[in-house]
Amino acid sequence: MERKGKRMKKHLGNNLGLKLLSVFVAILIWLMVVNVDDPEKTKAFVIPEQRIQMTNVEEAQARAEQNQDGKKVYSVVRDDDESGNVTVYVTARRSVLDKITSADITVSANMQNMTLQNTVPYEVTVPGVKRENVQCFPVAMRFVLEDKSEKTYAISLSTSGQPASGYELGDVKIREGENIIIAGPTSITKTIDKVGVQVDVNNLSENKTVTGDVVITDRNGNNLSKTQMDSLEIKTSKGALIKDNEVNAVVTLWKVQQNIRLKVDTSQIQVADGYILTSTDLTPSTINLAGSEATLNALDGELVIEGITNYAGATSTIEQNIDLSDYLQDHYKKALKLESGSATAVSVKIQIEKVGTTTVSVPVSDFHIIGQPEGMKIVLTPADKLPVEVRKESEDAPDITAKDISVTMDLSKYQNEGNYTVELQVELPEGYALESVPSIKVNLEKIEPVTETETETAEE
Repeated sequence: MERKGKRMKKHLGNNLGLKLLSVFVAILIWLMVVNVDDPEKTKAFVIPEQRIQMTNVEEAQARAEQNQDGKKVYSVVRDDDESGNVTVYVTARRSVLDKITSADITVSANMQNMTLQNTVPYEVTVPGVKRENVQCFPVAMRFVLEDKSEKTYAISLSTSGQPASGYELGDVKIREGENIIIAGPTSITKTIDKVGVQVDVNNLSENKTVTGDVVITDRNGNNLSKTQMDSLEIKTSKGALIKDNEVNAVVTLWKVQQNIRLKVDTSQIQVADGYILTSTDLTPSTINLAGSEATLNALDGELVIEGITNYAGATSTIEQNIDLSDYLQDHYKKALKLESGSATAVSVKIQIEKVGTTTVSVPVSDFHIIGQPEGMKIVLTPADKLPVEVRKESEDAPDITAKDISVTMDLSKYQNEGNYTVELQVELPEGYALESVPSIKVNLEKIEPVTETETETAEE
């Protein structure tokens, strides 16, 4: 047994240098394989300015004001070619780099770390990568002390999105007030043109208080950057600081009431002697409105349109178009509005007739046409119905309808292209006579013949 142990020991000791060399070569080959398959590389990631976190800004500004008797504050200074973005260079194995995105990287600037040269070094954190393997450019944020100024601005309010079906936006008010105070470096405040707040009302179905972002626009129409916004004090009109550039918006919704009847007030229309107002026709006849509960209840399902132009001595039909949006704004201010997507125009037709006469609308499609020109396209105006004014001559005559009237359009004298006004021939039932001879506008257009090439193409 002892002899076997000695032989094994001797065997292991033989060629020791060669064996150590083999181990070294194996390690070298392993390192080569690792570096070929998963080499160490450096990759650049651009972190946009709006993602750079600035901390302890208020404390630093307060110290600056205290040291400068409240007259100066810090503002970021950049060269003309600087964008405000930070480029982060990460050195790691390819397998690690492939898993990193710019969203994983945190870049911050702590104002408490400001140097004597008024710079604040960037602190960069990349999960899974040692700090010594992370570099950035620029390496610090630069500041300068400058004069502080303050000004009050009116808030320009806007909304985005649409409330839930069956609701309309009634009113939006900023709880903090209609004005906002902005204080900060003069180089920034002097460029401010407008202060806005955007409120998202999408899919809201009840009155609610939501947050809205304060957006400041410069005179070139560009929104201030995050760094510029961080340099400002944004306050309510009472001087309270607004945190995170957010204000509270109180949103009031209105319910939509369907199929509200439209009616016209004709009290201001005075017809001439011997004439009467026989009917009013509105298109559309019903609309959908949104408003406060009290306003909708007061309507009782009917909207009366007032203020039709004052007509004195009217002897013929009055036609007028009304813009409902303008009408509601003028008469109901902010208490009533059309449902979104509704047509705003209302066509009003007020029929005025001579006493003893009546107007019957005869469909153009029922006309008898004689002498129709060949090779001509006929376009009629009106294209649907033509009013025919008749007078009742016998008290025993029954009421007249469009089916009782026969209208003939003779085009024998109109055989060429052009626009014409053609008098119509009308046959009435016994006991009725025409009050006036009706006419219609006729446009004749030549029908172009189809060429052989067009025919062949159509057949193919």
